[in-house]
Parts: sequence; C-alpha cells; structure tokens
Amino acid sequence: MGVLWFAAGVLVLVFVARSVISSSTRLKPQEAWKKIDDGAFLVDARTHSEFSAGHIKGAANIPHSQVEAHLGKFPRNREIVVYCLSGHRSAYTIQTLRKHGFTRVFNAGTYDRLKNARAG
Repeated sequence: MGVLWFAAGVLVLVFVARSVISSSTRLKPQEAWKKIDDGAFLVDARTHSEFSAGHIKGAANIPHSQVEAHLGKFPRNREIVVYCLSGHRSAYTIQTLRKHGFTRVFNAGTYDRLKNARAG
C-alpha cells in the first residue's frame, strides 16, 4: 500500500512540474536572443557554481531559490529572459516573478540551447 501512495505522489509531482513549465512562456533560442539583443534583463537561475562554470555574457546570476530575496534586482520596466540547466528552474523563477506582479518574463530554456544558438 505504501508503494502505491509513493507512486501516486510521484505522479502528482510530475504533473505539477509539467504544468509549471508549460505555463511559462518558452521561447525559441532565436526569439530569446532577439529579446536579449533588444535589452531584456537576462537571468541565469542556476546555482552560483553552475554559473561560475560557464554562463551567457551579461547574465545576472540569481538562483531560483533566491528570487524572492532579490526581487529588487529585477527591473519592472524591461522584459526579463530566464535560463537554467533544464528549463525547470527558469520556469519556477518565472512563476515566482509573476506571483510578485512581473508580467514580461520569458523562459529561454536551457543554457546549452541558448549558448549553442548564438555560436551556430
């Protein structure tokens, strides 16, 4: 019986995670770069160590777990483009920002996808 409850819990978590990701506005890499080139505030939602290992030039490193503590760093007069390793943390970052009234926030997806789109 315990295994069934565990499996049900896992399924609920997967459903919630997918809902959060799909509710964020996911951009194609070219769309993200257009916004970045046009002056969007670029956020890397990964950890400080991940950021140190490589990041998009000009990105602010605000880990998803610290967004609420650093809301003052997010401009309200510019678009905000967020990326991370898999797209999950950027989706959670966007959800947190929307909860605090930010509306022009976009999910650029993964660091590698964004980096490779500019390199190619």
